[in-house]
Amino acid sequence: DVFCPKLGNSSKFTSLVLTKNTFELKGKQVLDVGSGTGVQAMVAAVCEAKKVVATERNDVAYKNLEENINTLKKGYGYDIECCKGDLFEALPIEYKTKFFDVIIGDMPFVNAKSDPNTSIRQCLYDNNHEVHKLLLTKSKDYIKEGGKLYTSFSTLGGPEDVEFFEKIIHETGW
Repeated sequence: DVFCPKLGNSSKFTSLVLTKNTFELKGKQVLDVGSGTGVQAMVAAVCEAKKVVATERNDVAYKNLEENINTLKKGYGYDIECCKGDLFEALPIEYKTKFFDVIIGDMPFVNAKSDPNTSIRQCLYDNNHEVHKLLLTKSKDYIKEGGKLYTSFSTLGGPEDVEFFEKIIHETGW
């Protein structure tokens, strides 16, 4: 019931971008929102982030996230913390200020209605780009001045999706 990251190009692309820019992660405080299986959180840890926090709301995905992170921590001792809940609301109080240098949001990316009862649809579909709107508007509250935000989205919806993202990026100051 968890979307396998090797099936999605956005996970591969985001991982590639992060590994090609390890200097952006090394020694930094990193937040991976909507972490799913934890791929991007683990990439950040391997790229020598000082601290990684991963949030996930889906129960099945969260269990998988914890298992993956615990396996990596046991083998290598990385500082990765899992938080159960929706994007930023899952964060403990000590992270509720501009704590993070980097925020990663490799989340549902197709503008289509999702079925809350289907895990796979939750992983793929972002109705009216609501999740991305939340990411782009709320991330400013959690990221340090000069911090970086990495996200992805699909253009399967056509030019209006690109126009939407250009508009919301401009409106939120990214």
